[in-house]
Amino acid sequence: MNKYLFKYLIHSGMLLFGPLLMGQSPGTPDLSFGAQGVTVHTLNEVDDVKDLVVRNDDYIVVLGVSDSLNRGLPDYTLTRYFPDGTLDTDFGNNGSTTGDFDTFPYSMPNTLVEQDDGKLLVLGEGRTTGSHKGALCLLRFDADGHPDPAFANNGTRCFYFLSNEESPRSMVLQNDGKIVVAGASFDSGTVHVEYPAIARLMPDGSFDTTFGSTGKVALDFGLGIFDVRRFGSGANVRHTNGGFINHITVLSDGKLLCAGSFYNGFTYQCMLFRLHPDGTLDESIGSGGVLTFNLSPGNKNRITGGIKLNDDRVMYRAALSAQFGDNNIHLIGFAPNNQLTPLQEWDIHHQFDFSEDLVMPPNNRPVVVGRSIHPDSVNSGHRSDYFGIFRLKPTGTGWVMDPHFANNGADTIRVFQNNRCGARAVGVQSDGKIIVAGYTQTDGAGVHQNLALIRLYGNIADGMAPSSTSDPVLVWPNPAHTALYFSPLHPNEKPDWAIFDLQGQLVAKNHSGPLPPDRKIDIAFLPSGIYVLHLRSASGKQQHLRFIKS
Repeated sequence: MNKYLFKYLIHSGMLLFGPLLMGQSPGTPDLSFGAQGVTVHTLNEVDDVKDLVVRNDDYIVVLGVSDSLNRGLPDYTLTRYFPDGTLDTDFGNNGSTTGDFDTFPYSMPNTLVEQDDGKLLVLGEGRTTGSHKGALCLLRFDADGHPDPAFANNGTRCFYFLSNEESPRSMVLQNDGKIVVAGASFDSGTVHVEYPAIARLMPDGSFDTTFGSTGKVALDFGLGIFDVRRFGSGANVRHTNGGFINHITVLSDGKLLCAGSFYNGFTYQCMLFRLHPDGTLDESIGSGGVLTFNLSPGNKNRITGGIKLNDDRVMYRAALSAQFGDNNIHLIGFAPNNQLTPLQEWDIHHQFDFSEDLVMPPNNRPVVVGRSIHPDSVNSGHRSDYFGIFRLKPTGTGWVMDPHFANNGADTIRVFQNNRCGARAVGVQSDGKIIVAGYTQTDGAGVHQNLALIRLYGNIADGMAPSSTSDPVLVWPNPAHTALYFSPLHPNEKPDWAIFDLQGQLVAKNHSGPLPPDRKIDIAFLPSGIYVLHLRSASGKQQHLRFIKS
């Protein structure tokens, strides 16, 4: 959707028929969300989003960071919204919980995870004033935003890996409720080296001593030799090689697949390795248990995040460039047979793009969101111009841009007036609608900024719930004027079809002849309105797809 049209719809008051005019087509904003299509929330002078969770009941919980201008002492924030984007004032203190990690005045949150019982886990870094030595901090809240006294020290667990600067990056829950956190631990005493580090905690916040010997393990690359060292044994050895863990996945066999970046003394490379459930290294991957590789030789290469797919496959976001602004969307996959899928790269409308989050909805069409910058604005101090939103569809060999989403698969949107903004996190509600959260700057100088959320129609092409079959059906365009097309219920299949109005009256069917190869249905004779296309295969498989005749 054209970003200027979105701006016009929001500010012109054309709301009553907005969803109908926009056709509920995938990628178009849902103007029933929040206030005229967008929720903007002010907590302090500078607010930003770090992560979000869409609960099973479609409530939205946003993890953010909040600070005053020129203060440099951020606080974590947790805010809950009703499914329609309005603030839930029953959560925390009038909708939000804000504070510091333990006694650390510098509290930088990173990751939010919801437990099966609705409790919320927050991972972040806590520092004292003026110090670069940060502790890894883990907080747990009940479902209503209050610290959980049953977890660790009244809801808080702060600790160090190597008693130096800690950089928490990722968190995941195992099926048994154990909590795995990962990131990097810095040696800032002699040579500045990062040690990829992982800890596993019990559900009550105590360390799981079956993981390593203390619940914490770190990776020491040594002189090009990769081994796992338990803390208290050789942890004072310093080398020039190091790395970060930016994403961690629990595989079906209980192993932990870790991804991030490896520093070889000159530049960063992508890094993958696996740990057994007891914290020891799985040496079947790469060379000696670690796989490092360059996706773009000569540039920094980092795996920055990912999502687990079926059969323990993982799709990763990657950042490749060493220069600000020279960025596109990069995705790469890793399979259980230790094989990498080829790198794929996309550009969103010739903007400079920084991917921030990735989600896989039930319709098997991954959505990437991030910050998108106009080429004229690119410099090291310019954070973002737009929400960048991008959707893919699977092919036999990888992924392609989804032509039925937004503007041929991607869009850039300014979500509030004409201010700069950027997307940080994405989630999906039970009806397939896509929640995108980020920030919007609220003055011309780009100093003050607030939390911002939008909701996009997200299902395949009909604005309804995704198919329960493994082969999703597409119907397009939507709205349609003279002709409607659809993809098959199953490859090489020519199903019977019928069109009904909303009163259930049959208005068209295909008994007049065979379906054309392009699966084109003539609808020019239909009056304008909303209809349902009914498809039925020879095997009895059925689907009902809503569309709009304009």
